[in-house]
Amino acid sequence: MIRAAALTHKRTGLTIGAHTGPAVAAFEQLDALEREQVHPSAWIWIHAQNEPSSASHIAAARRGAWVEFDGIDASSLDRHVDCVTRLRDAGLLDHVLVSQDAGWYQVGTPGGGTFRSYETIFRSFLPALRARGFDDAEIDLLMRRNPAAAFTVSVRG
Repeated sequence: MIRAAALTHKRTGLTIGAHTGPAVAAFEQLDALEREQVHPSAWIWIHAQNEPSSASHIAAARRGAWVEFDGIDASSLDRHVDCVTRLRDAGLLDHVLVSQDAGWYQVGTPGGGTFRSYETIFRSFLPALRARGFDDAEIDLLMRRNPAAAFTVSVRG
């Protein structure tokens, strides 16, 4: 599948978003993309927060990959802030993406399940980053410039 994604990227310039999780699979995918001559900046490591090693997050970002921490909610706020802060402290904030994975609808569950608000990033996560010393330029990079760069249609070889 990752080879097919690489071939598609080379023909279309579309970004590859891989719901990967653990680092072992992430680095196998990065290696496969590089064999196909696709630069790691064409690839997003989605669910990177499921990998406990910040060293792995840093290593992927140093290779040029996008490292995406998602599922931000009240119960995971500290973990997500820690993940983003570690990459900032390593000089790699320009390779970080964040997401809430909010909303949700669970088929077969009364009322569709438990709805997750779309406000957590703005009401909780960004204030928590500011409390850790993130400034306006870093917030802008994380929330506006990084997503724009990650999803720019461009073949990256």
